[in-house]
Amino acid sequence: MPNLFENVICPESRCLFYIKYTLPPDIGNLQSLQFLNLLPSTTGLGLPILEELHLAINELSGPIPTSISNASELIYLHLLNNSFAGFIPDTLGNLRYLKVLDLSHDNLSSKTSSPELSFLPSLTNCKHLERLIFDDNPLISGELPISVGNLSASLTLFYVSLCNMKGNIPSEIGNLSKLLWLGLDHNDFTGTIPPTIGRLREP
Repeated sequence: MPNLFENVICPESRCLFYIKYTLPPDIGNLQSLQFLNLLPSTTGLGLPILEELHLAINELSGPIPTSISNASELIYLHLLNNSFAGFIPDTLGNLRYLKVLDLSHDNLSSKTSSPELSFLPSLTNCKHLERLIFDDNPLISGELPISVGNLSASLTLFYVSLCNMKGNIPSEIGNLSKLLWLGLDHNDFTGTIPPTIGRLREP
């Protein structure tokens, strides 16, 4: 199988890469094909200046490679609307320039070693994060940690509905003073709505 990144080009010596990949036409003859994996385990290696990775709506499956964090200049990472499964890597917190992370509509989960979402504290290292979306991942099924209040001060969208999340909504969520969109619906939260949400008054 051709390498997913063999046709990567960098026009005008800019740091923004555009990924182009063409499946061979005879793949249509594989009438019994049930599984196709185009995201190698070494994703991120050799792409140190990649800024955008858009792989939405491609029916990709398997785990998100932890090596993706080696693409340390990533600003936009879109893996939504696929069939990714397994744990959301804690190493995503190494993507310090990340502005948009969209992992929605997959089959991802959080490590069960802790009742809290294991990957969320690492994302507090992403100081430029503006949009964090991982809704419709019903296998996540954890609790929001109090570190949610330490996410980027630039965060404007936090959308985590349909994730079977439990426990209380941390009062620290009121620290996200730039939020314009907060989606916590269709979960199993208990307790009261923290009054600190009233701080979210950004016009």
